[in-house]
Formats: sequence, C-alpha cells, structure tokens
Amino acid sequence: MTEWGKNTRRNFSRRNTENFKYLLENESWAESHLINNRNDLYKLFFSKFIYYLESVFPIITYYKEKAKSDRWITRGIKVSYHRMRLLNNLERNSTLTSVVLNYINTYHLIYTRVISEAKRERERE
Repeated sequence: MTEWGKNTRRNFSRRNTENFKYLLENESWAESHLINNRNDLYKLFFSKFIYYLESVFPIITYYKEKAKSDRWITRGIKVSYHRMRLLNNLERNSTLTSVVLNYINTYHLIYTRVISEAKRERERE
C-alpha cells in the first residue's frame, strides 16, 4: 500500500465481523449432507464463505492525497498559537491595564515575525 494515491482495503470492523459470524452460523448447510465428494463439499463451503466475505467485507477503494508538509509548524509555534488565542480572548473580554495591552501587542508582533520566518525557511527548502 502506498502512502498516497489509489488504495484498496476491506473494513474488518467489530460490527462487520459479528455480522459475518452471524451469517455463517445461520447458513443452511443441509445440502452439504447430500454431497459425498470432499472436493465438491469444499467447493460448496468455499463458495458460500467467499459470498459472505464479499458481501460483508467489500473491497473499498479510496484516494489519499499526498500530505502537505507542515514540518515548519513546530511545537513552539503551536504553543505560541494557543497563548496568542488566550491573550486575544483576554483582550476582547476584559478591561486590561496598558502594561498588559503593551505585552499582548509585543507578543503578537513577535508571533507574526516567527510565523513569517518559518514560512520563508520552508520555501527555501
């Protein structure tokens, strides 16, 4: 299986597995008592098994796009993003002193510069 592109698989979920077991348990095997040849008996079993396998676990085709490179988003940038959101919420929802407002504005400028520089570094690679 490739990382990106066209892929196929079967969904072997617990629910599908239970459904598959239920169908096999409730299958009427009466005609198997009429068959004496082991090869024919195997063919009968295998054909029913494959029939239920294909109906309960169909092959699903899905397309996975190539992942975008987000390596430039470091842990520090993620932490700064969350802190910036917190500071923005504080600024909107409460009355703050000029010292705190100055801190928020300085933090925002530094955050913006860090993001811009990280994006430039990504483009250089």
